[in-house]
Amino acid sequence: MKILNEVWFIYQSKFQNNVLSFVSENANSISLKHKAFLYENFSFKDNKLFYNDKELDSLPQIAFVRYYDFKLNKFLEEQGVEVINNPESMRLCRDKYLTHKKLEEFGVIQPKFLLYKNQSFEELTKLLGLPFVIKDNLGQKGSNVFLVSNENEFKAYSEKITNSILCQEFIKLSTGKDVRFYVVGNNAWSVVRENDNDFRSNMAKGANSKPFNSTKQQKAQAIKIAKILGLDVCSVDFLIENNNLIFCESNAVAGYLGFLEQNIPIHQFINEYFKEKLEKENLLS
Repeated sequence: MKILNEVWFIYQSKFQNNVLSFVSENANSISLKHKAFLYENFSFKDNKLFYNDKELDSLPQIAFVRYYDFKLNKFLEEQGVEVINNPESMRLCRDKYLTHKKLEEFGVIQPKFLLYKNQSFEELTKLLGLPFVIKDNLGQKGSNVFLVSNENEFKAYSEKITNSILCQEFIKLSTGKDVRFYVVGNNAWSVVRENDNDFRSNMAKGANSKPFNSTKQQKAQAIKIAKILGLDVCSVDFLIENNNLIFCESNAVAGYLGFLEQNIPIHQFINEYFKEKLEKENLLS
């Protein structure tokens, strides 16, 4: 199939009416060649790609896939499309435990952690202390994240998680508060997210964003972590302890509502990044 000098935005159908039109409007304003698609409408067979059951005869230079769909990502990559973020990095980032293990190799400061494999409660508390946090290892938006204070809570909360369970040290001074960096290529922007009603600082759990004046070193650390994980566009979240930032997790399909609240147009920065990549590719072709 032909490769065209354009970007495809591939989103879930639930974002059809708001995010896609919002992103496309900005792309039009900077003359970024693009098309918008819903990932649920794609299918592929024998190196042929279909959308709404109609075979497509061309592909984009870049596909920005806003969903953890490894099969579609891999198919596009095999056809010569630059997928952002690439399938292997998406897979690594989706798995919180593998993310922590990867960053551990590079000495990134992070809470103590382990993957639950039927260890005794005593073993867990010996490493993590009390209380500690348990998470759905594949979860998003703060869903199935619990603060455990005793063995009965651990048993009850564990039963709510159907995937593997990540156990993590609780950073008390960061209760209901974290710093989110949004990394786009070699740049990053930051906000602090605060939740007065929950220990989780996710916007989906009621948190609000505030400005955060990051240092050059903090920004560089967020970009470094994104590069270690192989991510072009992502969020990197840090817990806060005595003015030190401690890595919490990264998201390859992160939202940016908290940034828009602070008039930081992440969608524009992403589109400008894609436009620059397309222009460079056009010069080389």
